[in-house]
Amino acid sequence: MRSPASRFEVRWLPLVVSSLLPLLGCDEESRSKEPIPGNDAAAEGSVGGTGGGSGAGGASGAGGSAGASGSAGAAGAGGSAGAAGASGSAGAANTVTFVEEFVGTGDLDLAASTSTVDVSGPGRVHAPPPFTLGDPGDGSDGALNVGLSGDVELPAGEYQYTSVTVEDANLYSMGDLTLHVQGDLVVNGALEASGALTIYVGGQVRLINGVVQSWTSSLTLHQRSRLPLVVSGGYSTAGFAPYSGSVEVFAMGPIDLAGGFWSDDAGTGPSGGVVVRAADTITMGDSTLIGILRSGGSPSAGGGVAAYTERDLLIPNGYLSGENATVAGGEVVARAEGDITLGADGAMFAGVDGAVDVVAGGTFSLDDFVFTDGGGSVTVRAAAIALGSGASVFHYGAADTGSPGVPQLVDLATPGDFSLAGELAGGPTFCGPGGSVEVRAGGALSLAAQSRVVGGGSVAGSACSAGVGGAVTLLAAGAYTADATAVVQGGAGATPGAVTALGGQPLTVPPSPPGVVTWTTVTSAALPVQAAGAVLQSASATWLVERREPGVLEIALDGATWQPAATAVGGTLANGWRYRVRLPTGQFESAELDRVTVVYTVP
Repeated sequence: MRSPASRFEVRWLPLVVSSLLPLLGCDEESRSKEPIPGNDAAAEGSVGGTGGGSGAGGASGAGGSAGASGSAGAAGAGGSAGAAGASGSAGAANTVTFVEEFVGTGDLDLAASTSTVDVSGPGRVHAPPPFTLGDPGDGSDGALNVGLSGDVELPAGEYQYTSVTVEDANLYSMGDLTLHVQGDLVVNGALEASGALTIYVGGQVRLINGVVQSWTSSLTLHQRSRLPLVVSGGYSTAGFAPYSGSVEVFAMGPIDLAGGFWSDDAGTGPSGGVVVRAADTITMGDSTLIGILRSGGSPSAGGGVAAYTERDLLIPNGYLSGENATVAGGEVVARAEGDITLGADGAMFAGVDGAVDVVAGGTFSLDDFVFTDGGGSVTVRAAAIALGSGASVFHYGAADTGSPGVPQLVDLATPGDFSLAGELAGGPTFCGPGGSVEVRAGGALSLAAQSRVVGGGSVAGSACSAGVGGAVTLLAAGAYTADATAVVQGGAGATPGAVTALGGQPLTVPPSPPGVVTWTTVTSAALPVQAAGAVLQSASATWLVERREPGVLEIALDGATWQPAATAVGGTLANGWRYRVRLPTGQFESAELDRVTVVYTVP
């Protein structure tokens, strides 16, 4: 770090107006930039002229205490004595500007900062992104255009192209294939590998009625461009029998998916998962084509589907599926910093081994169905939840094993409002308690006409009797309203499930951050002040990667109690004060903090 002397800039702000400078014995040009002590005595009052005159006021002290009052002017010939001059005003406070430019680590508390914080760069704090996009390469192999000359086989290996276009033909490799593409990747044909297929694109990916797939292993597709990654009528797969495979799609821009990404197999083993991450909105399907993310397989074996976006997840015509025709399905995970919207033809469903787990930073809205195939719960967290008349959220009961089954939960919670015009239903359970339904709202909770909330039933199994039906719990901090035609009932069983539906409850539902955008924290060590009685005037931070989520600067005036910088202004800074900066960090973008500036005054 720079020495304290270089980090603190001291400024003296005298309140003396220029018209009073002659009274201090100096003119504007001759004033020193150093602090000027306040005068010990004021200028004397001037002598009253003929007929009486007033005494001159005391001069303002500069940078010190107020000047004393001027004395009364002596009586002039034929006039009365001049009045005493007014007291001079107090000198200005000393202003200190603290600038932290992050050269070294001397002023940072690394133990209280994010573990990935790196201060080795030139005058900045750097934190790497959680995920890294692959290098599109140097294009040293030129452009590759496949189509006019027929199918092309590439020997297994690694290639660096300026662009790749496959038009009505096949580009394939009998082994592992890695393509670095500086520009665009356009496939209107087939791009395939018998081994792992890895593609890093610097431009735009356009898969138009084409196929990109690994026959037996994994598929990795990264796009660095902020242009849309477009799949229209095509699909990408990985992991055909007999090996498991996975699909990983990362994009710095939006993803327009009117086709499919899936991991598949023929039933001989667990299928790998499908993970899609985008820094912008993911849209699945359009008016004519379906958008699909699908993977079978047990969650413990890496199966299932996950979609992460720093903006919105929009599914007007498509689905996220953990089911597979031949293998037990996995979980479905959806995370969006913005809204998650499933239209009349949008759905999510997990297989017998998985759950559906949804978190939206904005509103979760549904007009189709979300369910699990008996093996796991449905969990939704969002800033607000709106379920339309076509919405159905439920889970199927598990199979009869001769032993009491484990009840699953339809669990929806929001710190805002919850509205239902469709159906929520718990699943049946053999012998054990039926599946329950739980809704908690920090705002209002409303059930429209013909809506239904029903607990799961408990049914007798092959070697056990029915148990209690599933409970229904509807709680709101705000008003609870239900149309007269709405149905709210516990599940059937040896004993019906309990029903609780109440508004005005002492209920707090905290927000559930989606976690797609993470936060990097930079915390200072305890810092000194120049003198006692320091008063904070302003504080600001500058970062190099601007995002729509604002960074947060906090100040601990006493070194322990944190508050937003804007709130702390006007407070007294003590020795040992600290600052803390929280920077939003995207999936593929690092956090870059350039400087922190704090201005305070001392007497």
